[in-house]
Amino acid sequence: MSDVGPKIDSNEFGQYFLSVPQACVYYHLLPPIDALEYRDFLRCNPFIMYRRCLQKASGLSTHECSKIAKISWSSANDQLKEFFRNYANDVLNNRKKVYRIVNNRSKPKKSSFRRFVVDQEVHTRQHLEAQTEFQICSMRPTIMRFSIFDF
Repeated sequence: MSDVGPKIDSNEFGQYFLSVPQACVYYHLLPPIDALEYRDFLRCNPFIMYRRCLQKASGLSTHECSKIAKISWSSANDQLKEFFRNYANDVLNNRKKVYRIVNNRSKPKKSSFRRFVVDQEVHTRQHLEAQTEFQICSMRPTIMRFSIFDF
């Protein structure tokens, strides 16, 4: 691998080209910031954007591309790093806003839930105590007196 680091070139039409000698990538056209492939990006830092562009250009496996990206990023000049910082910010700022519908139902707080459980336990205990007293009262021995006229 050579000591020459990656660089960015541009033409008169505002297109940018990435050259990374360590990966044998020369004058790879970077997609515009409003490209469809960036539509689903939620967040991105400059190195991840650089690694992604390098992987698209080289066609290497993710593991190999990450190694080369790490080496070439460390040898890159500040101009390239600043370009990818601005490029990543522009990509993220250019996306159309997606509004999420949020249901603002109030959720039960833990304290009220605990109080509900305690109240339920007290109610269950009172109910069971009442049943137990009824069963004990109904189990008292009674003297049975029979007469021949009962039948």
